[in-house]
Amino acid sequence: MKAYEATIPGKLAAWEKAQAGAIINHWAILEPKSLTATGGASLTKEADGSITVGDTNTKGVLTFVAETDLTDITGVRLEVLADGRLPSKGPGRAPDGNFVLTELQLAAAPKATANQSKLVGLQNPLADFSQDGFEVAKAADGNSHNATGGWAVSPVTGVIHWATFEAKEAVGKPGGTVLTFKLHHKYAGNVYQLGRFRLSVTREPKPGLSLAEDFRAVLANAPEVRSEAQKSLLLSYFRSMDKELRQKIDAVNASKAPLPVDPQLVTLRSLLEQAQRPVPIDPILLQLRHDLELSIQQAATRRLTAVQDIAWALINSPAFLFNH
Repeated sequence: MKAYEATIPGKLAAWEKAQAGAIINHWAILEPKSLTATGGASLTKEADGSITVGDTNTKGVLTFVAETDLTDITGVRLEVLADGRLPSKGPGRAPDGNFVLTELQLAAAPKATANQSKLVGLQNPLADFSQDGFEVAKAADGNSHNATGGWAVSPVTGVIHWATFEAKEAVGKPGGTVLTFKLHHKYAGNVYQLGRFRLSVTREPKPGLSLAEDFRAVLANAPEVRSEAQKSLLLSYFRSMDKELRQKIDAVNASKAPLPVDPQLVTLRSLLEQAQRPVPIDPILLQLRHDLELSIQQAATRRLTAVQDIAWALINSPAFLFNH
């Protein structure tokens, strides 16, 4: 384990180098004009432009409406953010920090005719990580009522994740555009809402996966000038994403777990406990013991017993009864 841990810094440095091209991609974080939710959830804007989801955690739709003056928008980035207020630090609201995003929908309309929005097709979805069977492509397949699928990230929870989607046609014209995002949560598990998210758009011709905004900010600085918090952010993420490291940690934890109790030992303990319980005394045997004790007492005091017998005989004689 120690030998493998020693390889992490080198792997992290190589990963950082590979992100050089993604750092220069520009993404504009969207400012919400309105936030609504079905099912009783609440949406709160944070200082970093992200949205925190609170109150009722159930199936429903989160709606994010923004206005932008950008034209020729080519892609959308959805960041799902870790947060200490969420179960297992999120980014979802399930007990293990997971979420299931059934579908991400985008509609656009000119600012002058905001009520005439049209759906924008999304394609080529990419994510930094997807749970087996819950690939990010399922969040852009046009099925907003899928109760068994969507994008999810277990077991890599408690850290930032992100996904990007290309627009099939450029969005945004001069005069401003209203963008309406709908984040559908229809998974049958019923407690798999996102806990915190942030939406951005880009005009890059081929945005690709790019990076989460927090990582772009960190990697823009040389390693020697990064704060401890920034270093920790990168290292925590990279360790979580290292599958082999996760497997080794799981193996170590499993070796420390208590051994399962032998079923035969459980049976023997139960039998021993039963054998140690007091046996109830037979009522007939109890009476015989009492009679025996009386007989022994009488035998030990024969003179008293004889006097008692004579007295009993006299009291119950016909002559005594007749005279009394």
